[in-house]
Amino acid sequence: MSNPETLKQIVGVFSQYGFRKTSMRDIADGMGISRQALYNRFSSKEEVFDWAAKTLIEESSVACIERLAEDGPLANRLASGIHLWIGQYVDLMRASPHSAEIVQMVGDASVEEVDVASEKVQAALAKAIAAGVEDTDEKRAEDLAYAIYMGAKGLLNTAENGNSHDEGVRRIIGALGIY
Repeated sequence: MSNPETLKQIVGVFSQYGFRKTSMRDIADGMGISRQALYNRFSSKEEVFDWAAKTLIEESSVACIERLAEDGPLANRLASGIHLWIGQYVDLMRASPHSAEIVQMVGDASVEEVDVASEKVQAALAKAIAAGVEDTDEKRAEDLAYAIYMGAKGLLNTAENGNSHDEGVRRIIGALGIY
């Protein structure tokens, strides 16, 4: 059942109605499947939500790390990696009146997954920076990665949309002297 479109459909339903008001019928309808088919896989909306949150975290972090390891200009890899990790969700968050509730629930349901994925993403950022910026030792690369990561998280609260989040991340990267 794990494919990007299915995950977007599930997240879209929770974003539209909020967790408390979302029913299994709403989820099934949003996915274009019968309620029985949904119950064959999940016993409750909590289980659907937990699965979707954990899967999104894992898939987003893997996509980010893979992008960081590719060839190409470092600043572009850093910015697009951050977009794959968190930037792609900004528009969805801004469009939903229930985004604060959803974000809180993702954190509550997946604290360990978020922490592990965050550490992996920051380590991959530092590795890419260490390999791509001359005369940068491991500690400096970790500090730069941390600054980019925390700046990108901060932009989640202030960016008007996904494009402005991406532009803000690029400004942070440039301000740190990474090109």
